[in-house]
Order: sequence, then structure tokens, then C-alpha cells
Amino acid sequence: MKIFSKSTRLIKNKRAMELSINFIVMLILAIALFGFGLRFLGTFFSGGMKMQKALDDQTKRNIEALLSSGERVAIPLDNKEILRGENEIIGIGILNVMSQNPSDEFNILIECAGTNCLKTPPIPTYLNKVTIQNNKQEMVKVLFNVGKKTPPGTYIFNVCIARAAEVASCQVGGYVLNDFYDKSLHKIYIKVP
Repeated sequence: MKIFSKSTRLIKNKRAMELSINFIVMLILAIALFGFGLRFLGTFFSGGMKMQKALDDQTKRNIEALLSSGERVAIPLDNKEILRGENEIIGIGILNVMSQNPSDEFNILIECAGTNCLKTPPIPTYLNKVTIQNNKQEMVKVLFNVGKKTPPGTYIFNVCIARAAEVASCQVGGYVLNDFYDKSLHKIYIKVP
């Protein structure tokens, strides 16, 4: 009986040893895979951030080039496709020239125009007032947020900019072009596929 019980204990110890070695090997493999996953995610997201920064830098250069050419208001990317549930930033450049003041306050109004606005249009978020020193330029960022329930279509946004005057409306019939800073109405087109 003692021989049988001794051999049974030896077999149980071997099984226990195999189980703990298998566990240690699996643990090492899991930690290695987790490390590779973290490295991949870090590389992926840092690449995305570099791309966004490059895009922002390119937009700034485009705005500066347009403003340097004499434009008072510049919107280099006025046509953008945004998926549902996503958002995008569009830059608007304003150059303050021919002012008698050291700085001026500019009022910005962005309104959806057209029949698509009766649905659930993308929502623009922006600073509606910005102060710019004379002979300086400023870039205003407009965040367009497209909801998950926004119907597909092209949404047209009127952009009105006035110096030292409130802009009451950007809708047809609600404004006088002479009230606007550069005497023109600008448009941004947002396409939702």
C-alpha cells in the first residue's frame, strides 16, 4: 500500500509541476502580446496625431497665403465630407486692415441655409467674437459636429463676418452685404454621405 501511495503522490506532483510551468509560459506569452498591442496602439495614434498636426499646419499656411494676397476673409477648405457621428474642424482666416483703431472686434455668424436645414443639420461650434489687432490676422476654428441621425445630403452654411457690428442674420433677405467686413457672403459646404 505504501508503494502505491508513494507513486500516486509522485504522479500528482508531476502533474502539479506541469500545470504551473504551463501557467508560467502562458503568462509570459500573454504579457508579451499585451506589450506588442500597446506598442502598436501607440504607433498608430502618434501617427494620427502627426497627420492632424500636418493638416492643421497646411490649413494655416493656406489661410496665411490667401490673407497675404489681400483677401480679408479666407476659407481655404470650404467643402468637406464628414461621416455621421464624426466631426471636422474648418479654419476661417480674418485679416484686420484699414482700421483706425489699434484693434477691432469681429462678429462671426454661421447659419445653415437651404431646405436641408429643416432636418437635423451638422452643428457648427465656434467663437462668435474675436478681437484682432490692426494689420494682424487671426484664424478662427469652426468645429462641425455631424450627429449619428443626420440625414445624408449636402448642407450649406452661410458665413457672415462683420467688424464692430452685430450680425443679425445670414439668411437671404436678413442682411445687407455692405454690413459685412469684406462685403461678401461666404459659404461652407458639408457633405454627409
